[in-house]
Amino acid sequence: MPNDNKNNTSDNEEENELEELLDLAEQGDSKAQSDLFELAQKGDSKSQIYLAHYYYKTDLDNKKEAILELLELAANQGNADAMNILGEFLYEIDKHDKAEIWFKEAAKHSHKEALRNLGLHYHDNGNNLEEIFKLLHEAVENQSEETSFYIESINYDIWKESNGLDQD
Repeated sequence: MPNDNKNNTSDNEEENELEELLDLAEQGDSKAQSDLFELAQKGDSKSQIYLAHYYYKTDLDNKKEAILELLELAANQGNADAMNILGEFLYEIDKHDKAEIWFKEAAKHSHKEALRNLGLHYHDNGNNLEEIFKLLHEAVENQSEETSFYIESINYDIWKESNGLDQD
């Protein structure tokens, strides 16, 4: 068990260092930009996510392909955060079918935001309300924030459907 805590501490420290590097890069620090790029080029999935985030915040119009490439690289390494973020980005650029694939992949890892995103995607597309409810409920069980509102909304839709009322 001590190793788990050490790994969590190590992960938190790495996350903090990457956040600091991202902040500096966004402020125009060329060394931080270079360091972030080098880490991502070495194949570190978290650094790839952070570099994609940097491109998103600073040069979205010119870096869409680079963002997709970085997120795909990280997602293909099994990084559930990258899978979900890739799904969100694909959804944002109207590639909903591809987004659904990545939300499903991240949901297989019980990724709470991906479960919520998949449920919302299904809801937006008029899918089975009970399946949507199941996904959102699982997201709540995994301590996802923002999901309780959606569950109440889905419950209301299920109630309306079961009582033969129009869904508006």
